[in-house]
Amino acid sequence: SQTVLSHAVSYALTHDRIQQALEYAKQRVELNASASARQLLARLLFRAGKRSEAKQVLAKLMRDYPQNRGLPFFLQFNLVAEGDLEGAERTLNQRLAICPEDEQAILGLARLAAMRGRTDLQIGYLEKALSLDPNLKKERRHLEFLQKDQKPFYSSYEIDGKALIAKDPGAPKGAKKAGDSHYYLLRQTLVRAYRDGTQSRYVHFVAKVLNEEGARRFDTYRPPFFSSDQDARILEARVIHPDGSSSRARLGRVYWVDLPPIKPGDYVEVKARVDDRERSFFGDYFGLSHLFAPPEAVGMYHSVLDLILEEGRNYYFQKVGNVPEPTEKKLQDGARYLHYDIPEIPRREIEERAPSPREEGPLLRVSTYGNWNEFASWWWNLIRKQMVPTPEIKEKVAELTKDQKTLEDKVRKIYEFVVTDVRYVAWEFGVHGYKPYSVGSIFGRRHGDCKDKAILLNTMLSQIGVKAWPVLIRGEGVREKDDLSLPLVEHFNHCISYVPDQPGLKGRFLDGTAEYHPMGTLPLMDAGAKVLLVEGGKGRVVQVPWTDPSRNRDQYQYSIQLKANGDAQVVMQRNPRLNFGPPVRQTFGNEAGRRKEKLADRLGSIFGQVEISDFEFSNLKDLGVPVHYRVNFKVKKLAEKIGDGFRVRLAYRPIRLARLTAATTRKYDMLLNPPSGRDVEIRYLAPPGFEWAGIPKGEKIHYPGLGGYECVLEKDGKTLVVRRAFQMETQRVPAKRYPELQNLFEKVEKAEGLNLKLKRSH
Repeated sequence: SQTVLSHAVSYALTHDRIQQALEYAKQRVELNASASARQLLARLLFRAGKRSEAKQVLAKLMRDYPQNRGLPFFLQFNLVAEGDLEGAERTLNQRLAICPEDEQAILGLARLAAMRGRTDLQIGYLEKALSLDPNLKKERRHLEFLQKDQKPFYSSYEIDGKALIAKDPGAPKGAKKAGDSHYYLLRQTLVRAYRDGTQSRYVHFVAKVLNEEGARRFDTYRPPFFSSDQDARILEARVIHPDGSSSRARLGRVYWVDLPPIKPGDYVEVKARVDDRERSFFGDYFGLSHLFAPPEAVGMYHSVLDLILEEGRNYYFQKVGNVPEPTEKKLQDGARYLHYDIPEIPRREIEERAPSPREEGPLLRVSTYGNWNEFASWWWNLIRKQMVPTPEIKEKVAELTKDQKTLEDKVRKIYEFVVTDVRYVAWEFGVHGYKPYSVGSIFGRRHGDCKDKAILLNTMLSQIGVKAWPVLIRGEGVREKDDLSLPLVEHFNHCISYVPDQPGLKGRFLDGTAEYHPMGTLPLMDAGAKVLLVEGGKGRVVQVPWTDPSRNRDQYQYSIQLKANGDAQVVMQRNPRLNFGPPVRQTFGNEAGRRKEKLADRLGSIFGQVEISDFEFSNLKDLGVPVHYRVNFKVKKLAEKIGDGFRVRLAYRPIRLARLTAATTRKYDMLLNPPSGRDVEIRYLAPPGFEWAGIPKGEKIHYPGLGGYECVLEKDGKTLVVRRAFQMETQRVPAKRYPELQNLFEKVEKAEGLNLKLKRSH
């Protein structure tokens, strides 16, 4: 029994029989795997020297009982005892991810920082713990001792905010007319890159509030940081009034602040610092992408970037736009100091669908990777051991491909298994942000994130002799220019696969997360991206093709039988191609019982009140079957009564894009959706006693490389056929071609808004 075994463990320990106590403890866990029984087992495993087994027991306990405060402290104690300081830090950080205000975990990190000789981090942790519990007298005395001779890394580079306010030249040109909520006198960023791969960041800004919107914007402040890996502290937060008086915020919470009441005309000054808690799995990598312009489209009088780069690593730089040469010097500790100062950055004009300011800068990128091969070699060594196929994977591949005759069909079956049977679950960018789980683990639990699915797909393809490589990519809803000249980890947020040309198979990109996309249809967020292809230990920048507008099309056919009272019987057929198919699979494929309801909602938003008679769909679950559906429905008052005749629309769901080109002129390029097209054919049959009258002239316009539109109307007795075709051939329209785009959109909208008339027959 549990009681007997518990006494047996105590007896064995009393007589110093560790192995015997351990055996009794294991039997107790087998009978009842309670938290207390498993924790005792872990203690005995540590005492018996079986540290690896003990850590496994504790790791599972911490997953099962994340609220148990004692487990992480017990584990970190034993990790410190064996000299694994990084493991101890990770354990305490896991505790803080669950309970960010656990001052004992923070104090534990302070002790570990002291062991590593990082007094600056130790001070930061002690300050944070004291902000949570001011009654820590011993820790306060120790902090005062450490701070006696400790100088913050930013102290020599602070800028006097009051002096800037005294010289404020006033709102930048155009700010008041545009209704800007604020402008900046200063935005300063100081980054100290430590040799061990960690970094500290100091930020300081002074802003003038112009209206109530600006007051709301600065009501609270939280510096950008990752709570799982970094600590943030507000150093100063105050509101300076026009008469020179000021109100300071209470800094009770170290990572965000609620500022005092702000009124238009006030200035806001905030200082903060962010520190890495520990070295990441990237090792001593350092990467920075700094935009000198403010994130908002407002003016700024002083933009400063200071870099302190500790020696021992090579640093590589890339400038985008008008970035000045820095002033540079060597500090006493051997670090390299660079000072960038841009005295004024004009307010940025806001244009619809314009690229972000990161394209034109001023922007500075810094990396310790000199070329992509260096990064690819590191990442490949991180993931290659995760791609060892298990017997279960080999068996599944054989099952999937046994009846497939061509290599193309075999690849398709494996791809469809990964995108449909392996559920997509996004992981945070912690230790598994770039390191996938093993393919055996991914296959066994049937879920994983993008890189997990990519390496599983590649591993399964290797079992049929097909080469496939992982690809790092930035998935974006609207694609900007991808400049991968300087290797930076921050370029990417997604992982897919690439199958190169090989006998019996044409090269293509495959996205393992594209649940509703058949092979050959990439998600729109992947289209046109420049990506890093990791071929073993080598990296190569390639580009994902743009969608082909001649194939990427939404196709509709309507047969509309009009009645003498204005009602109509409509048969609609839809054939969505490429990227228009997945949304249909997602909407109508999962809940077959609700298809009629969903169709009624969608058709009702276009035609008004509808009554569906019948409908049919293709097999939406089978990615190998093209999407198609037909619906037969009645519409009340489709035709509008005009005198003794009727009026009907030329277009349902008309293309309305002229709002995008409402501005007279344009400074920046315009970013649109990936290239695509739409084809619509409507066959109107006039009701008895009526005929078509005053058929409008069609439209045809085309700008090569940009796009085009065609509308053709043909009458055959009582039948009037309207055929419309629209397509955009590019995702990016240069500013110099903006007048052509205006003309195209205006003519399309005008044509799509036309009406068709019916009159009584004589």
